[in-house]
Formats: sequence, C-alpha cells, structure tokens
Amino acid sequence: MFPGARVAIEARVNVRLTRRELVAWLALVSGCGGTVLPAKAKLPAQVPSREPEPVSPYADAVDALFDVMLPGAREAGVDRVLEDEEFVRFAQSQGFLRPLPEPLLTALDDLGTTGRGLLNRALDARAQLEQPLARYRELDLATRERLAEAAFDDDATAPVMLAMRAAACVAWLGAVTSDAGLVEVGFPPFEDFGDRLAVSGWPRTTASGAVDDYTHNRAPAATAGDDLSAVLTPEGDLR
Repeated sequence: MFPGARVAIEARVNVRLTRRELVAWLALVSGCGGTVLPAKAKLPAQVPSREPEPVSPYADAVDALFDVMLPGAREAGVDRVLEDEEFVRFAQSQGFLRPLPEPLLTALDDLGTTGRGLLNRALDARAQLEQPLARYRELDLATRERLAEAAFDDDATAPVMLAMRAAACVAWLGAVTSDAGLVEVGFPPFEDFGDRLAVSGWPRTTASGAVDDYTHNRAPAATAGDDLSAVLTPEGDLR
C-alpha cells in the first residue's frame, strides 16, 4: 500500500476534523485543480419551474376557432346558439348553408356536442402536426388561421366548419348575449340589453347626441327637387 493511502485511511478513521478544518481542506482541494460547480448551476430540465403554466383563454379548439372565424362571436353567445339541436337545419333553411344531404344533416343535428367534439379532435390533430403535443387553442393566431383555412378546404371537415361559421354569424348579429355585433355593423346599442330593450320610444337622443326620430304618422319630408306628386296627395298622404 502506498504510504499516502495509509495516512489517508488513518486520518479518516482516527481523526475528527473541525468544521473550520473541513472548509480549509475543501478550499485546498478546489485550488488544486478540482472542479467545483457554482452554487446556482442547475440543469433546467431537472428543475421544475415555480411559474404556473400559461392558461389558455379558450375552453377548447372550437372556442379558439370562433375567434378566428368572427372575433366577438364568443362574447355574443355562440355557445347558446349551438344548444339548438336543429340549428344546422335552420341555418340551411335561411340560406346560411348550402344544401346538405339528409344523412349529413342528421349527423350535424347534435352540433353542440358530437359535432363540436369531432371538430375539436380534427383541429387538435392538425395542431400536433405543426407542433408536437400542442393543442389548437395553444397555437398563435397566424397558425390557427392557417389551420382553419385548411379545415375549410378539407371535404371531411368543411361541412361542420361551415355550420360553426353560420352559428358565429347568427350569434354576432342576433344579439344572443351581447349587442356588440349589431353595433359593429352600424346599429345603435340597446338602451337596456339586460331587459332586451332596444328602443323605449321615439324620438330619442343617441349616445353621440344625434336625434333619431321615427315617430309614426309623420308626413315624409321630400328631398329638395324631388317630385313626389305621383305618390303623395297634396295633404301628404300616400296615394
């Protein structure tokens, strides 16, 4: 055995180092070429973050899709529209959708649950081709828009995509839970949306200070230069 090894063994067995001596030995070892990691050196993959995971503002892929199709539809109550079990048939009868075969109409009768679930899975599958393990609702807006365009072009998902777009339009312009869509296209806001009161009476002053006056039984005022004698009597009544 090497003499140095015997001394080391005897020191380990018979000698009790004080804390000060132990610190001195460690400093000596580190100064002789030993590698000492900085106190804050950590492997990122092995240290869980104390920050909470970012929470998506969307409940699912379809919820995120509505902000791509028509921003504001979520707030206007599109989920309420989807509760109608025969919404797709209604939308087709009103011209919001092209004619669909009866088997497809039957399949879309439950648009709010079965149809939504199928589209959620289809959108999430497309998202994972873009970014492994990612969900559609977690992607940036530009990527979601591009995947939505692809879903419209896919014969397998186009019908349910069109049905969802129709629901978004009905909610946005139908003031289901908000009049934001109507205001966006130029209608005055409801006087009291909670009571579904659009107008309490005429004339009225709008928020901008303008006066709306659609009082009944008023003689229409002609534009200067127009000859209305063919449609109005001298008293102002319709002929």
